[in-house]
Amino acid sequence: MALGYDYLVFDSLTLPWPTANSEDPEHVENTGMSEAGTDLVITTRLNKPTFNYTFRVTSWWADKLKAEVYSKLSGTLYINGDAGHEVRPRLQNKTLVPGSELTAGTDGLYDVSISFIEK
Repeated sequence: MALGYDYLVFDSLTLPWPTANSEDPEHVENTGMSEAGTDLVITTRLNKPTFNYTFRVTSWWADKLKAEVYSKLSGTLYINGDAGHEVRPRLQNKTLVPGSELTAGTDGLYDVSISFIEK
């Protein structure tokens, strides 16, 4: 999988190239215990993905990500042209890169981490 232009698209917005990414599967299960001490498990879903991306962006992009991505309740995330994942975008953190407030043409560079949790 090559990162590049159009690698990540949220709804119709092409996202900047991520500087870090990971996929964390979650297993949706309810676990109880029998009188004999064995597990009683009701499995709802295995390997429910959460896609985590960090973007190093200008203040303009940081504002755009807020307005068009993580302020939304849900949307569709396309990864490298796939069929799309219905997700809930959630901001994990936004950090000013030290010393970047002096960068020309921007109010600073930010590392913005967003989790896209599949519905």
